[in-house]
Amino acid sequence: MMGKRIPAARHIAKTYLDKHKGYSQEAYDLETLAAYNGIPEKQRYHNWDEKTKQWVVNDHVICDPDKSNTGWNLDREENTETTLEGLREDKDSKPFYTGRCYAEHIKNTQN
Repeated sequence: MMGKRIPAARHIAKTYLDKHKGYSQEAYDLETLAAYNGIPEKQRYHNWDEKTKQWVVNDHVICDPDKSNTGWNLDREENTETTLEGLREDKDSKPFYTGRCYAEHIKNTQN
């Protein structure tokens, strides 16, 4: 089962990144990890920045560095003006599992 998911994730990442040329191998690998672990549109690892004309790290999600695949959606009004510590302490904040944070976790463990 896992073997079929890897090529599918690579295809999803490449199709997404090919919308704008000039991405790095690292961007491709991180986008693949995010795709492999599930990525609703707003939780991709990268977003295209029209101003700078380059791929940038998605800032719609803040990841919990203590958990490999948990983060908060910063598009939710109650999360927009809050720090990571604030989100962790707020019993009403709703973290979710996302491939975006999993990819970031893997990236950070390799540095």
